[in-house]
Amino acid sequence: MSLNKLTERFPNKRFLQTHRSYVVNKEKIESVDLQDNLLHIGDKYVPLSKRNRESVLQALDFIG
Repeated sequence: MSLNKLTERFPNKRFLQTHRSYVVNKEKIESVDLQDNLLHIGDKYVPLSKRNRESVLQALDFIG
């Protein structure tokens, strides 16, 4: 099963696939670095792929 299909099974659209190998709980995202395409979660940085960037930003209400 692909990570994308697995993400769709999670409840309430709370989890977002941000990169090929990364899924994050959107409630845990502290900040977004659009210049370097990174999400800040706790003391970690998670990559944000070009392919997933628009859908992630929409889910976070960054863009309409």
